[in-house]
Amino acid sequence: MTFGVAQLIREMVLLRDESEYLDSYLFRTAFAQGASGALLILKTEELQASQVKTEESGFVKCFSIGFEMDLFAATLTSWNKFLESRLKYGFEEDLDYFEATCIESTSKEQIFYYGHALRDGLGENCGCVIYSSTTASNHERMHSLIGGFTPLCLARLMAPAQAQWISEFEKSFQVAHINQSIFPIFGDIVRTLGHEINNVLATISLQLQSLSHNSESSSYVQTGVTRSLQAVQRIDRSVEVLEAFSSIVLNKSNTSFLESYVTATFTTLTTHFPKQFLTVSVDQNLELDTPIALDGPCLLFLIHNFLRTSYIVTPEISDDPLIANCVIGKCSEHLNCATLSISALLGPAIDPVMDFIRAYSGHKIGGPLAPPVITVMNAAKKLGAEFKVLRKFDEVTLELHLPLESS
Repeated sequence: MTFGVAQLIREMVLLRDESEYLDSYLFRTAFAQGASGALLILKTEELQASQVKTEESGFVKCFSIGFEMDLFAATLTSWNKFLESRLKYGFEEDLDYFEATCIESTSKEQIFYYGHALRDGLGENCGCVIYSSTTASNHERMHSLIGGFTPLCLARLMAPAQAQWISEFEKSFQVAHINQSIFPIFGDIVRTLGHEINNVLATISLQLQSLSHNSESSSYVQTGVTRSLQAVQRIDRSVEVLEAFSSIVLNKSNTSFLESYVTATFTTLTTHFPKQFLTVSVDQNLELDTPIALDGPCLLFLIHNFLRTSYIVTPEISDDPLIANCVIGKCSEHLNCATLSISALLGPAIDPVMDFIRAYSGHKIGGPLAPPVITVMNAAKKLGAEFKVLRKFDEVTLELHLPLESS
């Protein structure tokens, strides 16, 4: 398992704060390249709370590390303001990679600036990342040092910019919410479940107060008791989900808990896909109580995207609910491997996704971002797992292969 990608996913799953996440990303990529500073500039359509509205067009969000880049970021009030300094850094909007050299005015030392464009899936420029260093670099060197995890980082950062590109898939599959984050932010999950529990506890409290004032009516008492018991069952379900997520994130992953992991993840997605229902079955050939060779956040990331992709590529049915069955079993292709699979009769509806997967030749830093499903597939491979989209005639199968620890 590649530690860099695993650590990155862990931060994405556990950290909600965007600023903290971006600072960590810039520090990691600057350190890997031996750079002393870094600046990320992202175009935004809407005015942010921390921005001052000016007559200049093009709002921007800036994240920086290093004294020089911090000072420069503080002066950037718009994209046009940045473009006034583009020659110093060698930036051009049509370049994937850019570089420039200058002499520092006081120390007379040579400073090298280099960086890459930020582009959405359509190839439109959405900003750039600039690094400063005392040593020169080039596109190939940058790609070899940080290309392994940069696409995964940018998939979270540039989710709003990707929405336009992703809308093409919405038209093809007639589904909504396809631009939902591919990262299951653990803090958001816990917050949502905590809110649900508080609502249920409030319901129970109101029922008990009402019963105390109408205790002489047997029918009223029976109704109140029934509603309270239903509320308690809702709390039980929420607690089960919380226990599953605390297990998957904090403890050692195990095949015995895969069913509860899948069910818990499905629960967090139902608000976005209300007409789809999931059943989970465990094949009797799966060896239980076997450690999975992935840490909790990485396993949560893969299961989340396995289910999320199954919803996305399954056309929405306007009247009847759609029931999908997730089968958890022993892998027939690899040793020491468990497999999750979901099949559906989609026929040619899956072809746009399959075409992208076949045509994708790899991300080059500064180029267009890949579709989320390809980003997840590549991350899975780096983690020692495998995520597949298969078609046999009209049946389409999604498979997630999870490596098990050797006994």
